[in-house]
Amino acid sequence: MADAKLVRASVRRWRSLRVLVGALPVALFACSMQMPPPPAQLQNVWAEQGWSSSESQWFHHADQGTNTFGLPYEWFMALEQPGFSLFSSVGLLSDQTFLARFGFIPSPDSLHDAAAAASYGFRAKERPSRYSQQEYNAAKLPVGWAVGGEWFNAAQPGTQANPAAIGRYWPIPGTDRKARNLGLTCAACHSGQIEYGDHRILIDGGQAMISLDQMREALKWSLAYTKLLPGRFDRFAARVLGDVNTAENRSQLREQFEGFLVEAGKQADLEAKSIAQGAQEGFTRLDALNRIGNEVFGRQMKIDGNSSPVSGPVSFPYIWTAPWFDWVQYNSSIQQPMVRNAGEAMGVKGSVNLSNKDLPAYASHIPIGTIHDIEMLLAGPEDPQQTHHFGGLQAPMWRELPLPPLNDTLVAQGRQLYTQHCAGCHLPT
Repeated sequence: MADAKLVRASVRRWRSLRVLVGALPVALFACSMQMPPPPAQLQNVWAEQGWSSSESQWFHHADQGTNTFGLPYEWFMALEQPGFSLFSSVGLLSDQTFLARFGFIPSPDSLHDAAAAASYGFRAKERPSRYSQQEYNAAKLPVGWAVGGEWFNAAQPGTQANPAAIGRYWPIPGTDRKARNLGLTCAACHSGQIEYGDHRILIDGGQAMISLDQMREALKWSLAYTKLLPGRFDRFAARVLGDVNTAENRSQLREQFEGFLVEAGKQADLEAKSIAQGAQEGFTRLDALNRIGNEVFGRQMKIDGNSSPVSGPVSFPYIWTAPWFDWVQYNSSIQQPMVRNAGEAMGVKGSVNLSNKDLPAYASHIPIGTIHDIEMLLAGPEDPQQTHHFGGLQAPMWRELPLPPLNDTLVAQGRQLYTQHCAGCHLPT
């Protein structure tokens, strides 16, 4: 009799679990995000702006020590897109075609294959430069994404299950390898694109068309599906662990993953509060200054009260003349160039130890040399006040792009008006 009761109780529990598992995907599907549409299929053309193709690609993928999305490179590459599927893969989150939905510009893994490089809009003839002999995008990620060295995160609080968050390198279970950084660089927000006719015109140093808030939303749903949908974590683990995909290593990886989700949830709550009190950003706009301040003075100093609402989303400024300005940002708030560049890296989670007493003060993996090289590549070797023209990265020329022809009479009139009324404050023509 007792055995029969146990059997009936087990059946009831199984039926309840089956109903719950059956209802979970429906609930997730009902709450999932609305994906931006894929971009139009157009012919890509990178504008001629004084840089060689290899200089452009180095700028596109130069590591600035950032970990923008807060998780290791190996994890990001193993995550699936936030599409709904119970038992099969829906494609990888890192697929460049998918990331282009959020405004990111696809980039070739190498410029050495001229035909492949040309399909991404690069010029067939390459001028030699110090960057010509190397390849910078082995990970096959979009413009403005960079893979860095081993991730040592000194800024976040954490738990033993989340070792990187308490000032340790993050091990990949079953291996002697450490997880690596993956982050956005200045090229992510300062590489523009214009669609006209059959062409997509790509502009180094231009105003990006990205939506970081929707990218973060996609990552959130990708992580949630990895945790909750049948089979998805196992596929994630197989990609991360490779040849050491054992039950023991999967268990350690799941412990890391669960610990990471706890910390990510706390950060997401702070982010949601900041947005609720502020303004929506969306495509082409970001409140970069408040976000940098929140990251540096709030998260990295571990003082939540220092965070401010995201209240001033604006278009990304172009940067081809920025190295020669005395002050930059739309509100002229920053002067010294390397302070600006280091602050930008910290704003996209280039970590500096500002609070952990168990680690050296100001310990950082932000590569100051790389940031300086970017600044010099943008500026060029000569002072434009002396040469009367800009070197380095230059503004694109309308007449050299597949755009409608200019009216020469109106151009001449415009030049006269500019010289008469504008050049006193905004440089001579």
